[in-house]
Amino acid sequence: MKETLLITGAGGYVGTHLVEQALDKGYRVKALDTYVFGKDKMAHVEARDDLTMIKADIRGVGKDLFKDVDFVADLAGFSNDPSAEIDPDLTRSVNFGGCANVAKMAKGSGVKRYVEMSSCSVYGANEGICDESTSPNPQSLYAQIKAEVEEHLMELSDNDFCATALRNSTCFGLSNRMRYDLVVNLMSLNAFEDRSLKVFGSGNQRRPLIHAADSAAIVLHLLEQDPSLVRGEIFNIGSENTRVIDLADRIRGVVGDALGEEIGVEHVGENTDIRDYEVSFAKFTNRFGIVTSLSVEDGSREIIRALMGGKALPNLDTMTLQFYQSLMHKYGSSFLSTFGQ
Repeated sequence: MKETLLITGAGGYVGTHLVEQALDKGYRVKALDTYVFGKDKMAHVEARDDLTMIKADIRGVGKDLFKDVDFVADLAGFSNDPSAEIDPDLTRSVNFGGCANVAKMAKGSGVKRYVEMSSCSVYGANEGICDESTSPNPQSLYAQIKAEVEEHLMELSDNDFCATALRNSTCFGLSNRMRYDLVVNLMSLNAFEDRSLKVFGSGNQRRPLIHAADSAAIVLHLLEQDPSLVRGEIFNIGSENTRVIDLADRIRGVVGDALGEEIGVEHVGENTDIRDYEVSFAKFTNRFGIVTSLSVEDGSREIIRALMGGKALPNLDTMTLQFYQSLMHKYGSSFLSTFGQ
């Protein structure tokens, strides 16, 4: 008998990957989202058997949603630091209140397994290499709330409710809900459009990275593990750590090879982003092996190929902050309920 996976944030950058991969693995999928970026982001899967698309706001879902649900993967919420700052009260109500509501309803409905997509941004600014024992040092509202959600979820986890939190690295690569506000993707786009890419400040700040498809694959991998290995656990997930300046050099090589042209690197202004941290993935890899398979070069290359073919073109909804700002301007802080009900 097929098991049912509820995915919140199903129409998002990682969520669209996760829905497709879960269907490929034989799950029945309930794909919940407000779909503010459009249901067309699900066009690659919308005709698939075993998919139910649900348009809803996580703050208002009740127990009826969890009927026959075996697993939950919670990816919902405002997805980066700038977007979280547009309306802090709204962000807290969604990113904490909404996630807490989903977890409460899931546990009360007898859901077996629950995976929360957290973020390595909880480390903020840290010396040395951060592992799961490193004290969080969030530098933004987004990261602070992620840390609070982790703590809340770990308190809920018990023998009947197996909860796990994944501290996700900065994602990159193609997605059906494409984003060009992520460092690899933006550098690739700038190199393609301008034959030059920009580095703010020295570029010495460190970042952990992971392809969006690999991030989704890890969620499904965890659901296949014995609960004793994941219950009440937090894992850093990613494929590598790199300095931004080194990342720029690698991407200019990929794009230059694809276009047959020299790509420049321009240092502009000062870096105002004080996040700087390197992350250890040893806990996850020692327990489960290496699950990631896609490199920065793979991600940049697939973006350039898409752009050269007239696909994945940049527009308003590929820039998360600007897109939300446009909705706020049109609908005010109630824009989520406008789409979600």
